[in-house]
Amino acid sequence: MQNKTYQYLLANGRQHEFKPTQYFITYDLETVPKIVNKKFGKSSYQMYELFPLSVASTIRNKYGIKKIFFSQQDEDDFIVQWLNQLFKEAEQVNADNEYITEACTIDKTIPYSMEVPIVGFNSSRFDISLIIQQMQCKDWTINNYIGSPTIAKQVIVHHKKLNLKVKFVDMLTYLQPMELKQAAKDFGDGYDDKKGLFPYEAFNTDNVNEVLSKSEPFTMEDFNSSLKKTKISEKDYQIYLEDAKRFKNRWDYLQFYNEQDTYIMIKPLMTLISLQFKYKIDMFSFMSMAACSNAIKYAKAYEDFDINGLYPNFEDNSQKFYLTENYWQSKVKGYLSQDKHKKMRHNKQCIRQ
Repeated sequence: MQNKTYQYLLANGRQHEFKPTQYFITYDLETVPKIVNKKFGKSSYQMYELFPLSVASTIRNKYGIKKIFFSQQDEDDFIVQWLNQLFKEAEQVNADNEYITEACTIDKTIPYSMEVPIVGFNSSRFDISLIIQQMQCKDWTINNYIGSPTIAKQVIVHHKKLNLKVKFVDMLTYLQPMELKQAAKDFGDGYDDKKGLFPYEAFNTDNVNEVLSKSEPFTMEDFNSSLKKTKISEKDYQIYLEDAKRFKNRWDYLQFYNEQDTYIMIKPLMTLISLQFKYKIDMFSFMSMAACSNAIKYAKAYEDFDINGLYPNFEDNSQKFYLTENYWQSKVKGYLSQDKHKKMRHNKQCIRQ
């Protein structure tokens, strides 16, 4: 009942009009490593420092699905370019989430104030840290940050000119810890082979353009990871080769891979939204799976409530308690007696107070 939209609709007998926030935007960043090779004391060693290489988003609005992509090929400020386009797309998403009258205009009588959800995957620990600096500029600013310096649970960014707010959240806050591939399988189509493959360690900041400008596919050895101590299987490599045939160079494959990571979030999110809405819970109104579960508990308590129904008055026959001075003095003496028995010492000033 903390949702003001549902409160209003319930109070006016219009709760059947309540709907979830079903239009949103997903995003994902890909990175390029800069070789550092620094030692910090005797036991710490830094091999790489990561920098944004590309960013993609999939927009879900009432007109369908749209993808956008920006990379280092779009100049050094490609993150700012992406954020600028993100706000433009968010305008339509926000309008689609509003309540509409029969005359096809926004229903101003229904209180609705939901930031446009911008959803990443494992983004609270990773993606946000790479773009947080670009969230503060003359056109937009961080309106609210919830989390710690290392984990951003929720970041609300306000566009000053558009008077529009977007909310960066992590899909994993509504799930148990898992990989994106597994989430796509469990909550999406039931299979996970739509998740692409990319050799993150095949290039670095010194040779990224040279490597990604090549037209031939990555070799099997390019997919070996020295950090994870893993190698690609022959089956997975053949899947990559089939995908790579469709692109003229590795930059184009990067775009496909990056966009695909954002696209396969859509159906799992729609499934999660639908699961929560069975209990009249708007998932994006809450910060976490735990908060949604708590709301469901209360929703079950009043699911049969009829605002126009007649309910008997409840008579409270329980004995009333009144806190008196004598009662309080008796409690204090009792505590002092216990402390004396346990041989505890007290500051006289505290006792006097």
